Amino acid sequence: MRKQTVMVVDDSEIVLEVVGNALQEAGYRVITRNRASGCVALMLQESPDLVLVDVTMPGVGGDTLVRCFGTAHPNSQSIVLLHSSLPEEALRTKAATSGAHGYIRKSNSVSGLVREVNTWLRRASLREHASSDTRAAAQPSGGAMSSSSSDTHGPNSGDPASYPSHSGTHANQAPVVLLVDTDMLVLSSFRRGLQHEGMTFEFALSIGHAVRMLMSSDPPDVVVSNVQLGDTSGRELLDRAVEVDPGWVSRFVYFCDKDSEETMKRFGARIASPVLRAPVDMEEVARAIRACLRQRGARRAAS
Repeated sequence: MRKQTVMVVDDSEIVLEVVGNALQEAGYRVITRNRASGCVALMLQESPDLVLVDVTMPGVGGDTLVRCFGTAHPNSQSIVLLHSSLPEEALRTKAATSGAHGYIRKSNSVSGLVREVNTWLRRASLREHASSDTRAAAQPSGGAMSSSSSDTHGPNSGDPASYPSHSGTHANQAPVVLLVDTDMLVLSSFRRGLQHEGMTFEFALSIGHAVRMLMSSDPPDVVVSNVQLGDTSGRELLDRAVEVDPGWVSRFVYFCDKDSEETMKRFGARIASPVLRAPVDMEEVARAIRACLRQRGARRAAS
């Protein structure tokens, strides 16, 4: 079997040696880099399965490097994680704003780091298999992917100019969709699945972060949120948004990444918005987003 590749970017030679040796002993092929310059090209060339990026490097910070990589290679399947001893909240925010899949905090436990790397790669593999199974089930017997839905190829199918304009600094640009989940892998899969829809995506890994973005001077147009956000419900996010602007009630799309009947019954009874069941179909998500945008455009035109 092909060895999975882990790339470690850190200006500390000690970290590179200790982490690199531990990952090699765990069976990974390891690439190390002690500076940010040249990393994006190397990541594109090597296509590592997972990248660990130190946040506080001289010159270019790790979060900036991650943003550059995401811009240069938005279709990459590499898992990109921030690796730092910064406080949890700071790392969570940097991961969300940079587009990283998540983070691993630096500690004295090298075995703990290896376990976390194993977990991230295992989860990514399981998601990829689930996604492949879903695509195969949706494929018609003739071998071509179905495209019979008129909404998929309608006037709003992917042309940014056909969407209602964004109200803030993104005016006359692509609509902005806020993706909310505590799992960056889920958010990344949504971004990949919707990247051809002519939308701009922002991320929030907690209700607090999402609320701050909704209340900003330049809020998103639509929110796509998991029904379960850690120990709280996605309904709490909607309630807090509606307290400030009742219009948010029709600008939420919910999904359930773990199809629990109990969760769906409890959540579905309290919310008017559609809840997309697992396994989530990205075309269905795109249709729901377009419906929200059309409704919002109609209301704004009427007012």
